[in-house]
Amino acid sequence: DNVRFFALHCIDRLFRNHTSMTPEAILAVKSEVLISVSKNGKNEAKFMKKKIASILISLIEIQFPLEWENFFVDFCDGLKGCDSKIEIWIYALNKHIENMEYFDGEIKNDFKRKNILFLESLSKNMPAISSVMYDRMKH
Repeated sequence: DNVRFFALHCIDRLFRNHTSMTPEAILAVKSEVLISVSKNGKNEAKFMKKKIASILISLIEIQFPLEWENFFVDFCDGLKGCDSKIEIWIYALNKHIENMEYFDGEIKNDFKRKNILFLESLSKNMPAISSVMYDRMKH
């Protein structure tokens, strides 16, 4: 787990300075992270879940809405997995929304525009998200 954690940590740090990454590299990492989330086991350590979620947050910030327009489809699919997988997706969504609130006072228009688009898309997809979450709570 330690080697995997530090590898994910390096990837996370690269995303924080994503201007040095090619679109192909970002797409490759996104693919691997989504595979990692889907294979996430029940016994995954909490620190690993948080690191994977941190990379998901970076992917949302970089790719939504233009390169990841189906984020909420992937999110709803993620809520259909095991508890560990659900925890990662919900943690990532929650942290991203918290980050949006924290940066709301900044003047960066592009960032604010992306936040508005994200919240509009979240509102539009809320019936599907609520339905999947409600179904999950019944189990």
